[in-house]
Amino acid sequence: MGQAKRLAPFNDRDGDGNYNPMHGDSPVIKGDQAILVLNNDDRDAHTESGGRKLGIEIQTLYYAYEAELDSALKYTTFADQCIINRSSTPYHDVYIGHFVDFDLGSFLDDFLHCDTSLESAICYNGDAVDGQGNAGEYGEHPPAQSFSCLNYEMGGFTYFLNWGVPSQMQDPQIDWEYYNYLRGFWRDSTSFTYGGNGYGGEVPVKYIFTGDPVSGSGWTESGSPLGPGDRRGLISSGPYILEPGDTIHLTFAYVFAWDRAGTNLSNVALLKDRIMQVREFYQNSLGNKEMDISQAGIELYPNPCMTSLCIDIESLVDIQPTHYSMYDGTGKLVKQGAIKNKGKSIVKVGDISPGLYILKLTDGQVSLTGKFIKE
Repeated sequence: MGQAKRLAPFNDRDGDGNYNPMHGDSPVIKGDQAILVLNNDDRDAHTESGGRKLGIEIQTLYYAYEAELDSALKYTTFADQCIINRSSTPYHDVYIGHFVDFDLGSFLDDFLHCDTSLESAICYNGDAVDGQGNAGEYGEHPPAQSFSCLNYEMGGFTYFLNWGVPSQMQDPQIDWEYYNYLRGFWRDSTSFTYGGNGYGGEVPVKYIFTGDPVSGSGWTESGSPLGPGDRRGLISSGPYILEPGDTIHLTFAYVFAWDRAGTNLSNVALLKDRIMQVREFYQNSLGNKEMDISQAGIELYPNPCMTSLCIDIESLVDIQPTHYSMYDGTGKLVKQGAIKNKGKSIVKVGDISPGLYILKLTDGQVSLTGKFIKE
């Protein structure tokens, strides 16, 4: 039916290319328990947005650890996500968004916060007591929850609501409104702005509610005219270039903190401590291993170059890069694409400005980094 022959990864013990647990084959997972979810947009009509099909497949491995002695890990769910262009169409200016409707206990009294230093969107209770004593509500000492980016930068964070605000700030209805939110604009194409509820101000921003709710400094939702309520958040990243066959690999985590003797704000502080612990665990145990290109035996030539750069990975044995990214001196992504064959890949660089560039090659687990000069 057109799907890839192999989807869920497994250890092929007998080497026959087929999954057969009776022959010793076993799933490849992370953590102590994992669930693999496959989605694609190429089946039914896009009735929510009315947009066209892109031919994109999304593979997400959710996993968690049985860590009784580590509260940060015990209450964290990790996710490895591969976004694959299965179509024959090259895409540019691609933005990826993760929609989070936290509903922390009672869904009617939540606040949102964005901590760019932790690459995290945070939901916490807007009142000292969660809910009205109903089932599923936390009552006193409400917890806090985050969506935390681990191997990529959060390019923007905003919210939209299904009621109680002007229509320009409500749920997107058609494709270009979805795209607006991903890029830092409201439904009516005006920029998110600093202060108040984020609409109609003078200073454009990409991140909403970046102040510190614990100390009350900066721009917090408690200082906005909204008041606690149902909050829908959107974490975005991009823009990306997605050529046919390319894969974008994202890793993120849902981190939870609940001190049953704490307050709605002290639990935000506890959550941030746990996010830092989770990020440290990811970097030390799960994250990409960094290696210099020259150490791996990869050749870049000519260097300096003018119109084309050859990436020669013919000598590699244990590592097979599948993706390259080029960054300028400011850290801005200027070009990316797939490395489809072992050997030599030619990348056109005539369209980028002269200067020093960082080249990063990755297979999702190992990152190889080097430098080249464009004349």
